[in-house]
Amino acid sequence: MFFTRVRPEVEYTVVAEPLSGIAGERLRSQIRKSLQSGAHTHIIDLRSLRTLDSYTLATLIRILRYVRASNGSIGLIVDQEPFLKILSITALDRVFPVFRDKETAMDSLKTIEDIPA
Repeated sequence: MFFTRVRPEVEYTVVAEPLSGIAGERLRSQIRKSLQSGAHTHIIDLRSLRTLDSYTLATLIRILRYVRASNGSIGLIVDQEPFLKILSITALDRVFPVFRDKETAMDSLKTIEDIPA
């Protein structure tokens, strides 16, 4: 798992292992720190993940609740058809914005940021 600050307000994370135990806590801790330092938008890239298990889904939901409570948002990058199917069956594709690649996620975020308040 690695974390990159793409912009001051956006953090990009690549997840390559299931988010159970230590890995899940490491991601939660990093996102807490990012929120405190001003990154309220998080892109979580699941393309390196081999399996999408219930621990990973539960961790993502817990993180989403925490981020939303801090007025932040999370987007997922997923290109594996089985993962997309799981997200659809569980209706999590309605809860998380899902993108096929980093460029699409960043373009979508830029469009949202460019809309005047």
